[in-house]
Amino acid sequence: MESFFQSMKAELIRGTRYVSGSQLRYDLVKYIYQLYNKKRLHAEIEYHSPIEYEQLAA
Repeated sequence: MESFFQSMKAELIRGTRYVSGSQLRYDLVKYIYQLYNKKRLHAEIEYHSPIEYEQLAA
């Protein structure tokens, strides 16, 4: 979890000013579902994105 939060802060939050909580929530959901879970390379799965790893395993 610490690695996730560190990545999220570096890639999404740092340097951004949010004027509302709803905008922050929108960006967090977008980050998690569109970038972190689908495209970002993960060390635990041999530096593949989760989608690539699932295709390799099939």
